[in-house]
Amino acid sequence: MLERITEWLAGNGADDLTPTRFGFNVPLPWFLCLLLIAGAGVGMALYYWRRLDGVEKQTRIFLVFLRVAVIVIALFIALDPSIVAERIRPGEQFVLLLFDDSQSMNIEGQSGQSRGARLLESYAAVSAEFEGELRRKHQVARYGLGAGIEALQSVNNLKFDQRESDLTGGVARAFADMEGTHVSAIIVFSDGVYQTSNDFVAIQDLPDTAPVFTVGVDSVSNWRDVELGRISVNRTDFDKSPVVLDIDIHSTGLAGREALVEAVINGVRVVKSKRISISEDRQDQQVRLEFIPDRPGWLEYEARVSLIKSTPEPEGEAIPEDRIKENNMRRFVVDNRDKEYQILYVSGRPNWENKFVRNALWPDRQQLKMTTLICISTADRKFEFKGKETSVVNPLLEGFSDDIDSPRYDEAVFVAIGENAAEVKSGYPVTAEELFGYDLIIWGDVEKPYFNNTQMEVTRDYVEKRGGALLVLGGPKSFTNGDYAGSLLEGMLPVVLHQSANDPSIRERTLFSARPTVEGRLGGSWALDTDEQSDMQLWAEMPELFGLDLFPVLRPGATVMAEAFVAGSDEGARPVFAVQRYGEGKCAILATSDTWQWQMRLDADDDRHERLWRQVVRNLVHDAPEPTFLRGKQDVYAQGAPIDLDFIIRDDNFDRREGLRTSVTLTSPNNQELALSVDESIQEAGLYSSRFTPEETGVYNLVLSSLNEKDEVVGTLTEAFLVEPDRREFQMAKYNPDFLRDLAESTGGAFVDLSEIATLPERIPLPDREDAEEVILHIWPLPGFYIALVAMLALEWYLRRRRGRA
Repeated sequence: MLERITEWLAGNGADDLTPTRFGFNVPLPWFLCLLLIAGAGVGMALYYWRRLDGVEKQTRIFLVFLRVAVIVIALFIALDPSIVAERIRPGEQFVLLLFDDSQSMNIEGQSGQSRGARLLESYAAVSAEFEGELRRKHQVARYGLGAGIEALQSVNNLKFDQRESDLTGGVARAFADMEGTHVSAIIVFSDGVYQTSNDFVAIQDLPDTAPVFTVGVDSVSNWRDVELGRISVNRTDFDKSPVVLDIDIHSTGLAGREALVEAVINGVRVVKSKRISISEDRQDQQVRLEFIPDRPGWLEYEARVSLIKSTPEPEGEAIPEDRIKENNMRRFVVDNRDKEYQILYVSGRPNWENKFVRNALWPDRQQLKMTTLICISTADRKFEFKGKETSVVNPLLEGFSDDIDSPRYDEAVFVAIGENAAEVKSGYPVTAEELFGYDLIIWGDVEKPYFNNTQMEVTRDYVEKRGGALLVLGGPKSFTNGDYAGSLLEGMLPVVLHQSANDPSIRERTLFSARPTVEGRLGGSWALDTDEQSDMQLWAEMPELFGLDLFPVLRPGATVMAEAFVAGSDEGARPVFAVQRYGEGKCAILATSDTWQWQMRLDADDDRHERLWRQVVRNLVHDAPEPTFLRGKQDVYAQGAPIDLDFIIRDDNFDRREGLRTSVTLTSPNNQELALSVDESIQEAGLYSSRFTPEETGVYNLVLSSLNEKDEVVGTLTEAFLVEPDRREFQMAKYNPDFLRDLAESTGGAFVDLSEIATLPERIPLPDREDAEEVILHIWPLPGFYIALVAMLALEWYLRRRRGRA
């Protein structure tokens, strides 16, 4: 009502005014003015009612009404009724236009026209009128919206190539950029697809200083799409399929259809495929593909999903069955380089377990290189004097060797077998330089007295600092019976040991069956088959083992990979194989020393025992760190986005090194070499960094070399990484008007279709301004008041004369 009166009073100038209140232009509060008018009306009504006594009642009422109305209107005009408005000069407040410039705007709609093309076409038809109407009261600023916002000279400059669309973040940054100015409204033109790597800005956290209006650039249609979502590539320890590819498949509007999921090498040959059925209108599925790489090196694969064509085609609208092709494929790289892992098996005495473990690892001898150190004579803590025949050598060697280099009586005698036998012929390593070269150490039924304090400490450093793996086997002379309770070793183990060797529950001399846990099966190290039912059947057929070490408590951070079950016992499952992280490495226990019984009681051609040991060893060594490595490496990097490469460089003792001359060379997918500059960190020792922006897609190979001041090589590294176009904007890219509507309504704005943008200028309010000019619009000049007064006075005079009254 106030707006219409303002338009009547101000005419063309009303566009600059915002009515705020009604009042009287006299030094009295408005409510006193109203009381005065009401009181005068009531008083005059009573007065005229008495004076007209004797007049016909109906005429009397009408005459009193006319006279009172005249007096009330006259008094109302005399008090100078006014509308108080604020004048804000045009151009002092802004309307911000944010145009979605992301890649999802290239998706075609139901008509075959892309969202971006529809926006440009529709906006061009109304832009002159639309922006002209806005500029009557506001300044207009345009921005392109992607990961951030960027000033836009013309809507025709939109390229729709931004890799992100941070809608709420863009609105928040627009408010921040215009801080200190007056914003009337923000208008966002978008498809509602929200993809960002920035910190998420919730709708409720947006400033409430101005409304946000949203314009949907697409139309709701029968959406049909199958999408390849997140992929996870793992090198499992399962002997028959070391590469496991887990793929998330999202489908919409395709109930009753089938799709084909494939892993393809070099874009040509299918290495694994699986057919899946889609049973629901909206369905998420996870598909697992397992395969064995057929060649060494860095191998590039593609994961694909495609609809299997149906006959006849489904009825419905003439739109593509699979709306977005860009989300049907992803590439990934598998590191299948030939690697060597050094393993040291320390046995307290000659036994069958060592022999069968060596046989199990023999097929992988090119990668799993095992050295065995077997104690054949223990140390004698007492010296025995025998007169002239007294010798200080170990009793095993008396009469055979008086060499001063032979083991003393108080030193154990070891036999070394295997790859690095010469390096450990004198016994268990005592320095980091000797021990840190191994990736896995196995202690098999070996007692603590075999090791001195230095050897125990260097073993702890081997796990904690070097990141190696330690596997401790059970047995009659292991764990508590091996005097490890309270030692350095106990703190590393995933279990707590019994503190007394006299405790009868230390070891159970009985038959037991072993079964993998969920963790052991999923990781592949304790799986005998990829199919769960087949795996359970194979384990059920495994022979029982004899002799199980027991533990009172499992540590909180430990993971049990296999459990033991004793027939007829009420104790439930006990841990057979458990592992936990310790520092940079891991420590594991196997609560028996006699897995060789499996091999002896199975058929000669049954390789389950051998495969199991290979899998367990791979599980322990596959993530053993190198002295030099690329920290925080990602599976895939985005084309055109800067990549920060952080290298940790350590020497052979795994000590971080500073002041090195480091060079990094990249080879692009087109075999172009590029030397990267390397900066050494002043905040973190041993950290060297490079920055690189890839312009090509494909596999990049990296070579690093670090030299000290003597030009000696301290660290080397060869790596590879994959660069792909950033396709996030095509993930979950269905037109989302609900998000746009929530954004608008939560900020006091409104959501409209692209065809309705001409209605927006009249919906945009002018902002409240402390410096606005106050304008008083007097109502008394309105001719309606005077016409009413003359009409009522004439009618009252006529009625009085007709009745013959003065």
